[in-house]
Amino acid sequence: MIQANFTFELGDSGDTERIAWLKQDLLKSVSKHMASGNDQSATRDLTRLQKLIGCGSIIGTFVKYSIVAADRKESIATSEAWTAYASEMQQCRQPNISQREFERALARTMRDVHGVAKSRGVSRDGKARNGYFGVKLKTPLSK
Repeated sequence: MIQANFTFELGDSGDTERIAWLKQDLLKSVSKHMASGNDQSATRDLTRLQKLIGCGSIIGTFVKYSIVAADRKESIATSEAWTAYASEMQQCRQPNISQREFERALARTMRDVHGVAKSRGVSRDGKARNGYFGVKLKTPLSK
């Protein structure tokens, strides 16, 4: 799950000491609320945290740990990446962003992390789809 790796990402952002402290404080608060079963407060604090660090950091963590380099013939459709991301956020009980926001951030992140650009040539069910060649989901989606 992303949540275990999420703490690691907070220290890598190069923020000022004050921002880093705010992030750590919010993350501790989220953990406390989740442990006590207070989902409403956990979601509120996660939303604050997401606004503080930006959705790109969460998507970056997803891309680093859930999408891996593969043979050039292999590919992942943007919709498959979205489905995996939304599922992961639901499992972690983290607030989700819109699919459109996800796709915008995904394009930049895939280029930065895996060095791949979005392509219209990914074929699914005989139709061309947006996606990325040379990468795959670490854990395939269940059909």
